[in-house]
Amino acid sequence: MKIKLYDFGANGVYNNGGDDSSDEYTYNNPSLASGNWVSVELPLSFFTGLTSKAHLGQFILGPPSSGITEILVDNIYFHN
Repeated sequence: MKIKLYDFGANGVYNNGGDDSSDEYTYNNPSLASGNWVSVELPLSFFTGLTSKAHLGQFILGPPSSGITEILVDNIYFHN
């Protein structure tokens, strides 16, 4: 599963000012294809291409691999 985060830069506005950044992380875990709920924790430090994390504005799940045709997401938490 690919997870992509976008930060809208210092002004907090998408595509305005040229300071937006994004990074993508590929999460490889065979248990994702198990047909059961799987808890995943991803530290923001995994997204090293983000120049800032102050104005996160998009969280995108990319196309799954390994023949997975559907991803159900529930209870997304952001915490320190």
